Amino acid sequence: MGNLAIIETILRNRRAFFLEIREGVNLGPKMRAMIVSSIVFLALYGAVMGSTHSLWQTLSSAAKMPLLFLATLVVCSPT
Repeated sequence: MGNLAIIETILRNRRAFFLEIREGVNLGPKMRAMIVSSIVFLALYGAVMGSTHSLWQTLSSAAKMPLLFLATLVVCSPT
């Protein structure tokens, strides 16, 4: 399963995907693919948000969005 193909898998076959997670099948590759796809799509979202201002704002927003969400994940994971 490719890193970005996991999105299609979740959308097309949600029940089987979450059943595999519940049973513990291939959790490592699934987690890695979900983190990579999150980073890619958050960077894309940040670039779109920053594109209304300037090129530098586009680049910095594309870098900041994944970092902010991953930092939030790290801070909230102990709870």
